[in-house]
Amino acid sequence: MAVETNLCFSFDYAKELLSKVDFIMCDLKIWNEEEHAKYTGAVNSKIIDNIKKLDELNIPFIVRT
Repeated sequence: MAVETNLCFSFDYAKELLSKVDFIMCDLKIWNEEEHAKYTGAVNSKIIDNIKKLDELNIPFIVRT
């Protein structure tokens, strides 16, 4: 089972669910925080932190832009 997410949430909230999937696809619109906020209305720091935490789950994932 796979899941697609924008990772814009508390990682602790979804960690249990994410640990049960076989593959994760996530979105990061723009790496630069100011540009991301300009075009999406939200900063990307939580998303980037959550991408780093995905690696701890040892589940294959892909970051799409």
